[in-house]
Amino acid sequence: MYPILRKSVFLFIFLIIGSRIQVKAQTFNLLTKANEDFANTNFYYALDSYLKVYDKKPNDADVLEKIVLCNKYLHNFTDVLTWCDQLVRLDPNNTTYKLEHARAQQNLGKYVDAKNEYEEYLKQVPADSKMIKEAIRSCDSGLKWSRNPDVSVKIRNVAELNTPNSEFGLTKFGGGWMFASDRKMDEGKIGAGVKTTNLPPQEIFGFTGRPYLKLYYVNRKGDSSWEEPSFFSKLMTEKYHTSNASYDEANNILYFTRTRKVVVPKSFSKTTFQAELVYSEAFREIKPFPYNSSLNYSVGDPCITKSGKRLYFSSGMPGGQGGADLYYSDQAPDGTWKTPVNLGSKINTPGEERYPTLYNDSILYFSSDGHAGMGGLDLFTTTLLPNGTWSPVRNLGAPFNSPQDDFFLIISTVQKLGNGKSLLEGYLSSDRTGGKGSDDIYYFKTGEFTKPLADKDLTPDNSPDKTIIAQGTITDPNTGAGIGGVNMAVKEVNKPEVKNYQTDSSGNYVIPLKKAKKYAVKFKKPKFFTKTDTISVSGDGKPLPKMNVKIEPMVIDKPVRLENIYYAFNSWEITSKSAYILDGLVKLLNENPEIDVEIGSHTDTRGDFDINKYVSQQRANAVVHYLIQKGISPKRLSAKGYGKEKPLIHCGNDTACTEEDHSQNRRTEFKILKISDQASL
Repeated sequence: MYPILRKSVFLFIFLIIGSRIQVKAQTFNLLTKANEDFANTNFYYALDSYLKVYDKKPNDADVLEKIVLCNKYLHNFTDVLTWCDQLVRLDPNNTTYKLEHARAQQNLGKYVDAKNEYEEYLKQVPADSKMIKEAIRSCDSGLKWSRNPDVSVKIRNVAELNTPNSEFGLTKFGGGWMFASDRKMDEGKIGAGVKTTNLPPQEIFGFTGRPYLKLYYVNRKGDSSWEEPSFFSKLMTEKYHTSNASYDEANNILYFTRTRKVVVPKSFSKTTFQAELVYSEAFREIKPFPYNSSLNYSVGDPCITKSGKRLYFSSGMPGGQGGADLYYSDQAPDGTWKTPVNLGSKINTPGEERYPTLYNDSILYFSSDGHAGMGGLDLFTTTLLPNGTWSPVRNLGAPFNSPQDDFFLIISTVQKLGNGKSLLEGYLSSDRTGGKGSDDIYYFKTGEFTKPLADKDLTPDNSPDKTIIAQGTITDPNTGAGIGGVNMAVKEVNKPEVKNYQTDSSGNYVIPLKKAKKYAVKFKKPKFFTKTDTISVSGDGKPLPKMNVKIEPMVIDKPVRLENIYYAFNSWEITSKSAYILDGLVKLLNENPEIDVEIGSHTDTRGDFDINKYVSQQRANAVVHYLIQKGISPKRLSAKGYGKEKPLIHCGNDTACTEEDHSQNRRTEFKILKISDQASL
């Protein structure tokens, strides 16, 4: 019996040792994965792994510290407090944990507790005096604003647009609105007839554990409620984030931010996400902003002026104040962008300055965590003065701001009152408590309010008029040649009088204008597309920069593709998400009444020839019907269904083409059939 007993004991010990080895190996593997995810900013997944490691190693300070940081980056500030307490238990003298604890208190709006902790930290680390005194000042201001919010400002969550995920950056786009969201796309949320197979990949962003951000489009109903948001455009979307859009309506150019996943230089395996600023003119190819540098720094948060001649943005490029700074770039006469200019230390700080937006091209709103505020990103405003400098930055206070992140404010409606003040309506984004999810879109309406719009003493100088000369050259974009005989109808905004000027034989023009005025200009020449623009003249009498303009020649029988025209499944009904593209065609036809056009619809090369012909004809008819409903004369329109007769990509057989090839063949186009000397009635 003894040998058998001895073997049993040995086997029992072996099993215990083997089990411990296996547990250690599993813990090691989990920790390795957690560290790798943390290094690659996949904080959502890293936190899950670190918590499992903590169960096995509850006294590992490094694991606890990483749990704190993951929760901080994920904005789980209550959890930051809990885990900081665990760290202080292990090491009561470590001031780093105490500082994170104080910051979390501030982010939760516990300003008195946060201030006391900052003051205690300052006694222990006097070298951080400048940073901590600014934090203490933020606690004082946060406490003041939270106790005395401006009761004339009403803010509500736009529940129709928000989900438990993130929605932010609501901004005007043509006749509707667009915003960014990391919601999960499904067929019930993206508009009728749009199949999920035609959508971009819905991979998960490891930082948040949610899908990557994408742009969405939405319309307002007649009763001011919102329609169901729809996915904006596959053309504008790649694998990673697409967000933060700004639309240049005058030139039909959309500026937006994309991110790329790049390997950190010299690290071989560590990756990070860098933002790039890109733009698309008339929904054609995506072009990069020339000052992107995805291997070195991010560029994003575009904000374009009404004229399209100045672009504000945020970037961490070298030479700034630290963190992300605000910059602008002016457009040169040849259409290129000039070297970016930093907005300077009045606006930029060692912290983060993000999300610039404009009202009237002179009042700048932005978010910062570097100026004294209530916690996280706060909303600030400053005004561009006539001498080209900026007024002192001012925090908008509560309820515009909260202890959490508040950003991307736009003014949508301004009602001016007789007392020099205004009633304002607009939208902002925030992850404040009480919302539907992460970042939410909020609507605000003010009482009689002056400060968020502009201080009265900053009103432009309206002294007696002085003539300012606007000049430039109008050219053909295809040849670069100047175009003579272009008529320019010039009208002061909100005034009925129109004055006409013409370019000389080389395409040069000179227009006399008055200072402190804004003008609308329409450029028109037979057999060229009409173009409209605006000219704003400052009140300081400074000369205007040259404004060169390109106008496109009309070409008969040249097809022009209408991007993103979708139909309900197995139908030819126009969906709401296609209407905003067709509205652009309505505008073009109204501005150019001398052209008659054909609407052509094409299918892919699959399926029955006759059925495809019939469906495409009905779809072309539907577009023509939509244009007629919008006031376009039916005499100017014809509809042609080509079926699969004229594919862009010749497939040969049903299996030779990819789904992307078939998607390219399914298209709606217009082409000019006739250019009349007089417009069709």
